[in-house]
Amino acid sequence: MDNSKGDVVFIDSYNLIYRAFHGNQTNLTNQEGLPTNAIYTTVNMLQKIPKQINNLTYCCAVFDGGKNFREELDENYKANRKPMPEELKIQMPYIKEAFDILGWPMIQADGVEADDVIGTLAKRSAKAGFNTYIYSGDKDFRQIVTDNLHVIDTMQDIAYDTATVFEKMGVYPENVVAYLALLGDSSDNVIGVDKVGKGTASKLLTEFGSIHGIKENQHLIKGKVGENIRAAFSNGQIDKNLELITLKTDLDIAYTSKQLTLKEVDGQRWYDFCVKMNFKRFLANQAQP
Repeated sequence: MDNSKGDVVFIDSYNLIYRAFHGNQTNLTNQEGLPTNAIYTTVNMLQKIPKQINNLTYCCAVFDGGKNFREELDENYKANRKPMPEELKIQMPYIKEAFDILGWPMIQADGVEADDVIGTLAKRSAKAGFNTYIYSGDKDFRQIVTDNLHVIDTMQDIAYDTATVFEKMGVYPENVVAYLALLGDSSDNVIGVDKVGKGTASKLLTEFGSIHGIKENQHLIKGKVGENIRAAFSNGQIDKNLELITLKTDLDIAYTSKQLTLKEVDGQRWYDFCVKMNFKRFLANQAQP
């Protein structure tokens, strides 16, 4: 990437796709009976993004790269997640085909989570002066929000800047990791400190400034909450949670500007795809090539 001003978008692909699937449970099928609700909703989201971003310069859709260090650190990490629903699984090849037809670069780094790839590239992008946007509903990304690095939650229609992070969580981005380490994150099966809820977590971090401040002053925290926090520091629970939740933003990965540039829509493939999927609404806006 060069240092000229522009907008850069990173899509947390599986997060977007799952939200598309669960957010539209309409019984959509094509002529062959293939369910198309996730395909349709994902396509709709992808078409909106270039219209929402003023000066789209670089972009990519990032997919998970298989087993990663968090699963080795804690065998229960994400163990609560059910397998991909069969109805979504059979739509996945067509969703990836749609990404390709619509010109979205797709990347996947082996052995690391999409979150860490996005975190690494997004921080580089923001540091280089680009206005950077991460499309994801994942709370973990709020830890790297800055003045020019935003998180877009499409399902909630929220664009997170530093003020919005504080408004929604009661802490600023620099304390998001500590907040989630105390509270836990059910979506990733990260177990928080017992009796510590959202209000307590934000109150403690406001009072003591950081997780280090809480640790240094843990003896001042009264009642069952204080007892549980001292136990969680003593048995390593909080330290493990911090490691699980902290994004790795220093991965040894690199992509060229060409690899991260939105391509022109392949008109013929797009028309054929819409016909096959029975996407009449999209066909209405598309002349036959």
